[in-house]
Amino acid sequence: MQKVRLSFAKEGLAVYTSHLDLVRGFGRATRRAGLPVRHTQGFNPQPYLVFSPPLSLGCASVCEICDIDIGEDEVLPDIVGKLGAVLPVGIRLQSARAPVHALGLLAKAKYNIVIYMEAPPTAERLQQLETLIDSGVLAIEKKTKRGQRNFEVEPKAVHTQMEYPGANELHVSCVLPLTGESALHPRDLVAAISNATRDAFRGRTSYTRVGFFLENNEPFT
Repeated sequence: MQKVRLSFAKEGLAVYTSHLDLVRGFGRATRRAGLPVRHTQGFNPQPYLVFSPPLSLGCASVCEICDIDIGEDEVLPDIVGKLGAVLPVGIRLQSARAPVHALGLLAKAKYNIVIYMEAPPTAERLQQLETLIDSGVLAIEKKTKRGQRNFEVEPKAVHTQMEYPGANELHVSCVLPLTGESALHPRDLVAAISNATRDAFRGRTSYTRVGFFLENNEPFT
């Protein structure tokens, strides 16, 4: 058996597919593709699949990961063709390769966020956003296993950048921790920005995960 790391995108209507349904969909796809994937033991064997941290419903991604163990006779490009043809709509298989880092070392993720505003922000509001990135502190309230907790985060500490390209859109790019009690969801960050600028973002907001990183900020592969 050889370990194979599948990289895939989750887009379109698939963003409303739960993580459990995603796992089931991949399992069915491996059977349809006829791939010799290692299975769990027991009365009801299932394909042994290990995924990157789950996405929240409504969040898209271009960098999701699924690790599988597969027969030595399978060629990696063949896996992409066979499996990609039978995956659910909205799940786009990008590559199959040998893993470099263990999934347990995955520490951070980068997100691109687009906030669709009801009206163009004023010059004063844009200045507030610039000041917030340069020297501000975000008060973030999030649920943990110990209950509701408050965090203070400097935008620079989570590598936050904001741009206003027009068309009533505010673009936010950020790298957030994925593990432990310091883990942050991009929705928590948007809520904190909204509170800090006294602005209620009533328009639609889209979230896309675009990359994974190690603790030292090197790309995860």
